[in-house]
Amino acid sequence: MAKQTKKILKNIKKAEELEKELSEPEKPKRRAWEGYVLGGVICLTLFLLTAGWEFLNAVNRAMYGSIAIALIMMYAERKLESEWPKSRLVWLSRGTAALIIAAIGLFIYAIYDEHIAG
Repeated sequence: MAKQTKKILKNIKKAEELEKELSEPEKPKRRAWEGYVLGGVICLTLFLLTAGWEFLNAVNRAMYGSIAIALIMMYAERKLESEWPKSRLVWLSRGTAALIIAAIGLFIYAIYDEHIAG
């Protein structure tokens, strides 16, 4: 009788653990080197923006500035995903996407202005 009770309790614990794993959303696993690479890209972007400030026109400055802000927001989103509520993280990721799209638009405009419109 005791053996059967132990087996039943063991199965109940396994079922509870499985239910708990299924109920929690799976968080993406982040590697430590990804944060370092993102930090390096942020530093490189800020260096290019500050070192080339006098050589860049307004469109290029806006493009590099929006890229830098988007990368910083992306870094913040990765660091704060366990502390902030899901709704704030959604808005942070939307803002990041909007700034990246704006940077791509500014890049296309800069190419057009420099090479095509001439």
